[in-house]
Amino acid sequence: MAKAIGVSQFAVSKWVRGVGAVSAESAVLIEHATGGAITREDLRPDIFRRDHPATPTATPVHSTIPDSSICPRGHSA
Repeated sequence: MAKAIGVSQFAVSKWVRGVGAVSAESAVLIEHATGGAITREDLRPDIFRRDHPATPTATPVHSTIPDSSICPRGHSA
């Protein structure tokens, strides 16, 4: 996962252990890397929310960063 989203293995280890929070940027990258199996809402419900339970996309609550600028490393949806 670390390699897929361009972060250190230490960062992923911290997230798994609950020591640190996943950034909004990393949450979006994880969603893309997992093909949506792990969503940004799963990782950061305080930042992202679903507009409607049947809607597969999220609306940022606090973030003004568009998805296109969050995935600069050649990742695509």
